[in-house]
Parts: sequence; structure tokens; C-alpha cells
Amino acid sequence: MRRGGPLGFTAIVLAAWVAAFTFVACESDRPDELEQQGIMVEAPPRPPPVPEPPFLPVLELEPDPPPPEPEPPPERRDTQPVIVHEPQPLPEPQPSFPPESEPEPTPPPEPEPVTPAKSFGDGVWIVGFDIEPGTYRTAPTEGCYLARMSGLSGSADDIIMSHDGTGHDHDHVILIDPTDAAFESSSCGTWHRDK
Repeated sequence: MRRGGPLGFTAIVLAAWVAAFTFVACESDRPDELEQQGIMVEAPPRPPPVPEPPFLPVLELEPDPPPPEPEPPPERRDTQPVIVHEPQPLPEPQPSFPPESEPEPTPPPEPEPVTPAKSFGDGVWIVGFDIEPGTYRTAPTEGCYLARMSGLSGSADDIIMSHDGTGHDHDHVILIDPTDAAFESSSCGTWHRDK
């Protein structure tokens, strides 16, 4: 039995023409050319342009610092070893020599004892230090002043007795007691202690 015929051939040609038209319509970027040929083609919508991504600078990141090393635990004092030093030998004894004797310092000379005088002239004399107590006499002189004193403050209360020997033609005689503090003599010459 023979297949096809004019109708079958026409169907094949029509199918080929539709396929070519569809291919041309799909491949054409200019639908106005197809319209000029009398073919109505609806061009598919173009996709919107893809925007270019913004320029981003490449940042170089520094690596993270390494974590700090853990501190070692403090050593316990009671666990430290005790260092015992070995005893060192004693040095050999050296022969000893007797130390040189240093000369003894010379003591200062003792002050000579002060011997109270048994005769004196004008002035103020300390009884028991400058003069000895006792009875003294001097030749008569004009304007002789003498005084026994109980103190040396310079006050009139210190005067035990005083005498102005003016006008006497005989020796002046005075008894100085051991309790007197001092004796004053003025213009009386030299006093001599009686034996």
C-alpha cells in the first residue's frame, strides 16, 4: 500500500515551513524585518540589563594575634630544695706574737695645792682659799679701810663689820673667823698673821 500522496507531501512541506518560520522568528533580533515580509511576530521581551556589581576594594585582613601563652603557676616556697653548705675547714692557726706594749699615757701633773697666804695686801681675799683665818695686824696707815664679809654679792648685808682706821697711831689688828667668806682691805699696807 502506498503512503502519502499530494496531501501528505503538502503536510510535510507545511510542517517544514512552520518549523523554519519558528526558527527564524526565534533567531531574529529584528522583528520589523519579519513584519516587512508579512509575518507577524511578537518578539519576546528582552531581559533587563544586569547591573555591574560595584567595585569593592580588596581589604587585606591582618591575621589574629596568637593567643597569649599561659603563665606558669607560681612555685611553692615549701617545695624548694634546701641547700645545705658543707662546712669549710678552719684555717690553720697562725703563730701568735705578743702584742707590742704601748706606752702608758703620762698622767697630767697634779695641781700644786694652794696654800693660803699668811700675809697679803690690798684686795678682796677668800677666807680658807686665799688667806687663813686668824689674827692679822698691819702698821698704822692713813685712809685704811677693812671689812669682814659673809658673802660676795656686793650687797651691804654681806658686811659683817667694817672699820676706817684713819687717825690711829698704833697697829691695826683684826680677827678673821673661819666662818667669814672674805676679807677686804684698802690702803692698809701689808697684813701679817700673828703666830
